[in-house]
Amino acid sequence: MIKITEYKQMLADMLADINLKQPADRQVNIVPILSADETSFSKKLAETTGIIVGGQYPSVDVNNAEENAVNPTHPCLLFILEKRDLSTMTDAELDLFYEQIGELADELMLCISCNEYACSLSDSARFGGNFHFEWEYNYSGFYGCSISFNLI
Repeated sequence: MIKITEYKQMLADMLADINLKQPADRQVNIVPILSADETSFSKKLAETTGIIVGGQYPSVDVNNAEENAVNPTHPCLLFILEKRDLSTMTDAELDLFYEQIGELADELMLCISCNEYACSLSDSARFGGNFHFEWEYNYSGFYGCSISFNLI
């Protein structure tokens, strides 16, 4: 099983590197918000400002179809979110907001897929090869996207 503290540090390292490429007003909070359930995630999220990356602790799926072999897969879910009042935004401002969130998602997926950061995990996890990206239109008053992927 991937250690939560190592996973959180891996994300923090990625976010710090991503921030080096971002203008000051698009910097991401480098302390990721992780939780075991949606209720506590929403509570932690409510206490934050700025652009947040967070989600659930990595899960574990085990395929032991082969005798004496255990091949764990770690499904991961991350959100890139920011609290916004969409009622005050024009269509152009809304499009720009989602475009910027999408660019951050691209940067995060690039960091995950390069496996440079995952090698810091004690389980020697690596990216499993696929991402699933979705827009999140209202997650407890926050807007942005979700990214799911597997570490193997």
